[in-house]
Amino acid sequence: MRNSGWILLVFIFLPASVIGVGQTVHDVKITTRHGSGSNDFTTTTYYSGENSRSEMQTSSGNVKGHHRALIRKKSAEGIQVYDLDLDAHEYVGYRTDVRGIMPGARQIAVKPSGKTYVINIEVVDTGERREMFGHTARHLITKEKRIGGAGNCYGGNAESEIDGWYIDYDALPLPQRPKAGVSAHLVTHSAGIGSIHCSDKIENHRTGPPTGFPLKETTIRRAEGAQAGDNSRKVASPTTEVVEFVEAPLDPALFEVPADFKRVKEIIDPTQRRLQAMTYWERFKAELWDIFH
Repeated sequence: MRNSGWILLVFIFLPASVIGVGQTVHDVKITTRHGSGSNDFTTTTYYSGENSRSEMQTSSGNVKGHHRALIRKKSAEGIQVYDLDLDAHEYVGYRTDVRGIMPGARQIAVKPSGKTYVINIEVVDTGERREMFGHTARHLITKEKRIGGAGNCYGGNAESEIDGWYIDYDALPLPQRPKAGVSAHLVTHSAGIGSIHCSDKIENHRTGPPTGFPLKETTIRRAEGAQAGDNSRKVASPTTEVVEFVEAPLDPALFEVPADFKRVKEIIDPTQRRLQAMTYWERFKAELWDIFH
């Protein structure tokens, strides 16, 4: 039977540097290039107070999707979200609570496993500094080791190393900065269709200085049991690099739906039509190609 994988974003409360208040509210435009072999793409994100807009072009294999924009406008009552198809001039809109959960959404039943999943993180400051977009960037190396065992819900043992350059979060508008004392980790869980999802207790150990907002990162992930320097068992080496970081007032219209856009029930772009027309085996092969090429 086919296994379905799901990804959980786990929040852990940690001692962290307190973000200063009383800073001048400013707008930021950030363009980031993401590289993972043949599937390179670029995203552009706009921040203005509680509002954000993210733009990118989706793709599936050699099929290019439409250019999309996701607008999020946060208030005390919740978040108004607009998903725009910039090529078809269509959009869908919906509201969520302040956590990003849609009203009436069915909660996933999760059963505690009683097991512990350990995440060890070591951050090393190389001492190197570089001027980037008018800010002083720090060169940091982050080594992470995840340790599970028999009966754990989350993925098995894994190691990664991130070589990155970071600036202080003060460069972002105050509402877009991480909350003090909170850290987030992505974990994966595989379960058979119809089975009950489970969760492990997360035990996090972290040493070294805080990182900050990444301007450039190269991540090396290794298969279980691989040693540092053993490239034969390297799983992936994705990169991200900020190529534009502009601090200047933004046009408020960026966070509104254009008047000529038509509201629709659902947006289906070429990548989704491609997947809908494929058999399960064809989709499986295409997904593998997307991951490893």
